[in-house]
Amino acid sequence: MNREYLRGDINQLDQIAHGWLNLFDVTMWDQFLTVLDVGCGDGRHASWWGTRRPWNEKEEFAPFTQCKAIDLFEPHYQYASDFEFQQGDYHKLPWAKDTFDIIWSHYSLQYSTNPHKALWEWRRVLKPDGRLYLTVPSHDYWYKETVYHQIEHNWGSTFTLIGLIYMLALCGYDTSRGYYYKTKKDPYIRVDVPVNITLKKPLNNLGVSLYDLLDLKLLPPHMANIVSSKGIFKDEELITTWVTGMIRDYRSDY
Repeated sequence: MNREYLRGDINQLDQIAHGWLNLFDVTMWDQFLTVLDVGCGDGRHASWWGTRRPWNEKEEFAPFTQCKAIDLFEPHYQYASDFEFQQGDYHKLPWAKDTFDIIWSHYSLQYSTNPHKALWEWRRVLKPDGRLYLTVPSHDYWYKETVYHQIEHNWGSTFTLIGLIYMLALCGYDTSRGYYYKTKKDPYIRVDVPVNITLKKPLNNLGVSLYDLLDLKLLPPHMANIVSSKGIFKDEELITTWVTGMIRDYRSDY
């Protein structure tokens, strides 16, 4: 695996993340937040979080957002002073249960050898009202760029929107109250999903079907309607229906 690729280009903020991060500046800075960046790379996103702070009612600055980050490699010195870094494996986090308001994962889950374990571990350290903000490359991007990624970076992605929702539901996230973004032309899937406080342990992905998730009311309403009426459907059908109106618009990064 290419270490320099994982660390990223320090000269610019990732264009895919830029619009999403900007959204927080206008919607979420009325409260103090604790944030964990899992797979932080060079640290540019963790630095962004660590240098933000909300306005209080007196129109004075509140304390800075507390940002912590974990990765196999140390972040770039340019960003490291803005957050607390822990070198390690995001499948086994050193923080206690119910520690963070937000977990930020941008292009890191696709490197996991056990994404179910990673997602449940992230869920463990989220507060009961916490949220996961996740971006992964989509499977269609992988197939379009197969040769390039095999030669240069030795990684790919098999994530589909439906498959990711299924995985999140198994691992303790309330996908019925989540927001999703994916279109046919975009090389990534973006998810904003809260914790499911009723699920006390991860569900077995080998023994739980979409029908089981439907019975447990763990699927988003529109996805549940399709499962109950057709039993099976294509990713594109969900994308076409959800691309406007039912999700937040994160396309400001274009």
